[in-house]
Amino acid sequence: MKGSILLQESDSELRKALALYLENLDWRVLQSKTKKFAVQLLEKEDPAILITELDPAESKPDDLIKCFRASNRLHSVSILILTTFEHLGKEIVRQYCPDAILHKPFDVRTVGRKIERLLNAGSA
Repeated sequence: MKGSILLQESDSELRKALALYLENLDWRVLQSKTKKFAVQLLEKEDPAILITELDPAESKPDDLIKCFRASNRLHSVSILILTTFEHLGKEIVRQYCPDAILHKPFDVRTVGRKIERLLNAGSA
């Protein structure tokens, strides 16, 4: 097993498809529909990567990312944002500091490639 990934995605079909794909790549996938539950998972888990959605309809879309970056044991873990925003402005990118962004819709295989690049960049 390669390690664990925390996957926070409210769309259950997308979350299940991504989890199945990542599990087939030998990852342990911690799934969460809500950011609140994802924060609870962070209290007891040490994922290698956080995959989370950035939804323009949320009132506080950054709580999970801020919690992740603020944690002493997790601050250096890579963050991959999934979003429906067509263009993320410089301010949003500066605020969230994601390591990678994927715009919905996307091919799930793209997530696997992004993860490998993030991990390879982190070990270089």
